[in-house]
Order: sequence, then C-alpha cells, then structure tokens
Amino acid sequence: MHTMADRKLLLLTALALATACQDPKETEVYRQLEEDRSDAVSLVQEKDSTINALFGTFNRIGENLRTIREKQGLLGCQWRGDRTGQGHGAAHHGRPRQHRSVAGREPGADR
Repeated sequence: MHTMADRKLLLLTALALATACQDPKETEVYRQLEEDRSDAVSLVQEKDSTINALFGTFNRIGENLRTIREKQGLLGCQWRGDRTGQGHGAAHHGRPRQHRSVAGREPGADR
C-alpha cells in the first residue's frame, strides 16, 4: 500500500500543482501593474484633453486674426478711396490722420 513517504510526495505534488495553477490576476504584482496602467491611462487622457484645448485656442486665435485682417482690408479700401480724393483723408496719403488735442499735443502726451 501507500507509505508515508508516498503520501508526502503526493501531497507536495498536489500543492505544487495548485500553486502553479493560481490565476496570475490574483497576484499583488499584477494588481500593482494594473493600478499603474490605469494611472498612466488617466494621465494620458488628461494631457490629451489639454493638448486638444490648446489647439482649440490656437484655432480661435487664427480665426480672430483672419477676421482682423479682413477688417483691416476693409479699412484699407476706405483709405485707398481717400487717396484718390474721394474722402476726408486725401491729404494723408492713405494713412490714418493723427488726431491732436486742442492744445496741439499728441493724445496721451500728458500721461
């Protein structure tokens, strides 16, 4: 029959198999790696949102600059018309007039 040594060998073999078959997701190392991965994903999403917001801001700035250029172009057309003698700015050759105060000083000169 079975001797005590055979039973110990059988028990150790069964214990070794049970340990080897343990789910790796249950280990502390796996849990720590999963937590680190989750933290990294959150950080990447946060930085991605920041970058998207930055590009959105750049796009709005570009749109505003384009609007400013369009408005400047419209103003430029008015001054070009003045250059031909069709408006009040004919003597200024297309440049905006320098407004002077009543005393003859530049505006803001007293600041």
